[in-house]
Amino acid sequence: MFNTSVDRRVTVAEKGSLCPSPRLRGGRRLLLAVVSFVVVFGGVSASASAVDLSLSAPAEVRIPEVAQLTAQVTQDPVTYPWVSIEDADTGEQMSWCSVGTGTYSCNRYFQADWDEQADPQQHHFYAQLWYVGAGGAIEPGPQSATETVTVLPAELSVSLAANPASVRWYDTTALTATSNRDANNMP
Repeated sequence: MFNTSVDRRVTVAEKGSLCPSPRLRGGRRLLLAVVSFVVVFGGVSASASAVDLSLSAPAEVRIPEVAQLTAQVTQDPVTYPWVSIEDADTGEQMSWCSVGTGTYSCNRYFQADWDEQADPQQHHFYAQLWYVGAGGAIEPGPQSATETVTVLPAELSVSLAANPASVRWYDTTALTATSNRDANNMP
């Protein structure tokens, strides 16, 4: 549970904005109201909604496989209108999603690169909630626990076969190499 107070502000979309007012019958215009939420962190406790945030990821991924990262947000009413998935190691924002009332998921795929084959690493990710702060700036809110994804090296095997297996001087044989992976996609 977060110690927050919520200030709801209503802004009317202006003429020529990104949200044009649709015309009703008779040429009248409908005014659109956009509701934004401002969350103020501090010592004041208010009856704000409970927000549940989690990030799920597989514990391991083998090169060159892809792992799905999923941020899940449950809230009622909407206190945090956005969620992102962040790479804690690089600071990269990998995904940005809008969320609403109820349960929402935001997904991103992480691929274990061949660059790590010689020295596989652990990667760390977390989900971050965002809100509209004072002055309209987008501010970070609570974040999930960090999930660790361990990259495992690809299991590679190669076999070589000769046909015919025995040859005499000046004879020819066909050599066939077989791998458990598609060698065309390897560096």
